[in-house]
Amino acid sequence: MTHPRSLRGPLDPQPATLRAMTRKRPCRICRRWFQPDPRAGDRQRVCSEASCQRERHRRSCARWRDDNAVELEADRLRDRLRRRVSEAGRTDPGRAPMAELRLEVVRDVVGPELAVILEESAEVLGRWVRDAVAAQPLEITGEFVRHPRPLPQDAIASSRGPP
Repeated sequence: MTHPRSLRGPLDPQPATLRAMTRKRPCRICRRWFQPDPRAGDRQRVCSEASCQRERHRRSCARWRDDNAVELEADRLRDRLRRRVSEAGRTDPGRAPMAELRLEVVRDVVGPELAVILEESAEVLGRWVRDAVAAQPLEITGEFVRHPRPLPQDAIASSRGPP
C-alpha cells in the first residue's frame, strides 16, 4: 500500500484522499462554491476569502456580544465607577475609604436600593477592620509576655560550647 503523500502531484497542496473526504459547498457569505479545508471538515462554512473571513468574524463577535450583554454592561459600569473614584483622587492618607467613594455616582449607576446596601456593608466592614487593627497591639504584647527574655550576647556565646 502506498502512503497518501505519494498520491500527491507536484502542484497539489492536499493529498487526494483528504480532498475526497470534503465536498464543495457554497460560502455562507458570498455564496460562491469552495472546497473546505480537510482539517476543518464539515465545520467550515465560509470560504477563505479575506472579506468573507472578516464578515464571519464580525458576525461571530456580534453574536458573542449579544450572548454576553449582561456581563459586558456590568464591566462597563464597574470601569465607570473605578474611573470616577480615581478621578476624585486620594488626598489624605488617613481618610476613610468610604469618603473616597462618591455615593451619588454609585446611586446613579446601580440604583438607590443597591447603593444603600453597599454603603451599609462597607460601614460594617470598616468597623470590623478598625476593631481588628485596634486589637492587634494587645495580641502582640501578649506574644512578648509568653516568650522568655533573650540572653545577653556574651551568655549566648559562652553557652554554645566549642564548635
